[in-house]
Amino acid sequence: MRRWILFVALCALSIGIFYYLVVLPGMKTHQSACNLAIISMALQNYLDVHGQFPPPHIAGTDGKPMHSWRVLILPFLSEDELYRQYDFNEPWNGPHNRRLADKMPAIFRGTTDVSSDSNTSYFAVVSPQTMWSTDRVIKKNDFPNGMSRIAVVEVNNRGITWSEPRDLSLTEAISAIKCGDDNEHPCPHSEGTLAISANASTVWLKKEATEAELRARFIINNVER
Repeated sequence: MRRWILFVALCALSIGIFYYLVVLPGMKTHQSACNLAIISMALQNYLDVHGQFPPPHIAGTDGKPMHSWRVLILPFLSEDELYRQYDFNEPWNGPHNRRLADKMPAIFRGTTDVSSDSNTSYFAVVSPQTMWSTDRVIKKNDFPNGMSRIAVVEVNNRGITWSEPRDLSLTEAISAIKCGDDNEHPCPHSEGTLAISANASTVWLKKEATEAELRARFIINNVER
């Protein structure tokens, strides 16, 4: 009898370990990929309507960033009511807009992020060399080498509110992708970092890739600015 009890206990423990190590991570990866796919479709729909991708942010008269691209795509995420509540006459952290931080759409949160519930896990990579340039609008014809360049990456625990007009520089993105156990921001998934490209594809970015290889995934033309 004791052997059977021990056998059942070991089986239950094995199933629990298998679920925690194999099933649960797989479910989280699948959900993150779904989140990115929906964000990707929102970006494509924004492009179809406006003829250009959204800017990384909208700046105020003083030149300081006021509103994030994540706010701009809310209507394309079926978040029309939240978009209507947002006041573009004040900064993202103004007295009215700051109260909307807790209303972050679930789509902006990665499944392995353990920071605040109002923090996002999905970031643009802002640089004159990428599709998120701050000095010009980006259209389809701005991709001479094709639209396979990376648009958005999943990075955990950055402490950035979803509506905050702040993302990652190219250097910061590459550093985050080359993650590891000794990194302040470990890899979101064992396979590496999930990302989406400008052509709406979901891709894996491996931490083993060289810096040059990763840079090439983001730069939209052969001439670095």
